[in-house]
Amino acid sequence: MIGPPQPFEVKIEGATMSGLISVAEEPRAVIVALHGGATTPEYYDAPGHPRHSLLRLGAALGLTVVAPDRPGYGASRGMMGDDVSPARQVDMTFAGLHEVLKHREKGAGLFLLGHSQGCVLAMRMAADPRGSAILGLEIAGTGVELNARAHSARRAARQGGERSGLRNLLWEPAYLYEGRSRVLSSAPAFEGVDASTWPTEFAVLAPEISVPVRISLGDHEFWWQEPPAGLSAMANLFVRSERVVTHEQYQSGHNTSLGISALAYHLTTIAFVEECLLTHDRISGEHTEMEIFNA
Repeated sequence: MIGPPQPFEVKIEGATMSGLISVAEEPRAVIVALHGGATTPEYYDAPGHPRHSLLRLGAALGLTVVAPDRPGYGASRGMMGDDVSPARQVDMTFAGLHEVLKHREKGAGLFLLGHSQGCVLAMRMAADPRGSAILGLEIAGTGVELNARAHSARRAARQGGERSGLRNLLWEPAYLYEGRSRVLSSAPAFEGVDASTWPTEFAVLAPEISVPVRISLGDHEFWWQEPPAGLSAMANLFVRSERVVTHEQYQSGHNTSLGISALAYHLTTIAFVEECLLTHDRISGEHTEMEIFNA
């Protein structure tokens, strides 16, 4: 039986990366799960609902799962402050993952998963030259166009209305999160800049990503453009990816890993990781055959 994930801290580049890890015995791969804005790695442990935890489920199914605090969160918060460049975020995360995993089995390699604001870092890493070696990419709770509800709530906030209406869009409809705890944290200031420019940056990063990609939205996504239009708008930008899959998660809001359908979402994510491993094995086999042929 898989127990609770273990906390970790590693020293890198004058800072500390913290997070949670669940280690599988003889893992076939490693899922790197990047949390969204104003939350923590516990997002992927579904507090109070261990059966729905990605960290525990992945390890039980033969995949080590690492959920780091993104730069500016956790142990790095006091060291890095509110101004961390995109390049620094990417470098620190790659370096931190190397330290966490250097004495652990990694199987076929890393698979990146990002949720909401975590998709910014996940896509930057996948578009980086170092990202060409990853097995695949899952992004969830993101988009290139806001939902009509979000546009309306932002207008109301600008006109002096309650800002809570904006936050609540991330946690509605309420029945989809019945009995679930919100996993909250303060956010570094640079995330406001990243969020404001994200649709433009998404369109720049997506064509640079060549690995398999899956894009997921809840069927009750109220912040970003809802499926199917929201999924299609993103998928069309991944012109170099060898495979692009879209997924509309039944009975899910914005927070796909915390609601009542979290287990279903995590199972489909792991199924996609397994498909990426099939692709990896096929390509590895083709390379082996070519080497033998050319010997």
